[in-house]
Amino acid sequence: MIIRELDGLNDSVLEEYCKGRNAARKAASSVFFNEDVLTPSGLASNAGEESRVLIGLLNQGALVAGYQYVLGDEKRKRMMVSDVWVHPDFQHRGLASMLMENAIAHGRSEGAELIALDVLANNDSAIGLYKKHGFRRMGIYANVSGMSPSFRMVRFLEPSVASSLHQCFSWSTSRLKHSMLYGAGCRPTLLCRLLFGKGQSQ
Repeated sequence: MIIRELDGLNDSVLEEYCKGRNAARKAASSVFFNEDVLTPSGLASNAGEESRVLIGLLNQGALVAGYQYVLGDEKRKRMMVSDVWVHPDFQHRGLASMLMENAIAHGRSEGAELIALDVLANNDSAIGLYKKHGFRRMGIYANVSGMSPSFRMVRFLEPSVASSLHQCFSWSTSRLKHSMLYGAGCRPTLLCRLLFGKGQSQ
């Protein structure tokens, strides 16, 4: 199997990427219980506007897994990973770990100080995967309508006292924000409804 950047994003590459990613999301419908379909046009737009890079894992030329990332600027030496997926026919073979190892190695080669990603709080398998590769919780978010609350996980590529303090501070402030906006069972508080309406935050 080969992991490489998907350059030359023509219609066939975008369609194959979206097909595999959407199949993975559909197979995990108990986690992603709202409709979340990625289209080739939407993927192309995101890649162009955000300098988003697509990484694919190919098995005998067929795209079977992938993820996306965005690099921060010189002041924010951060690599933001998103949309990690493995086609249902190829799950439970260690491919997700291969993708994470690739992301970590790529982050180091680009001089990133940390890698960050967001994960739904009810996605136990993904959380376990990220913890296995050294990611730790940083903050809680509940800003996606119709979905479980999510939180950010971070892996510092160059651990230091400063990064540990930053992690502790970010986690504490995010917990405070979450407790003010969401009560037991992640139900919107009065403050949340007053600020955002219908219990949605942004």
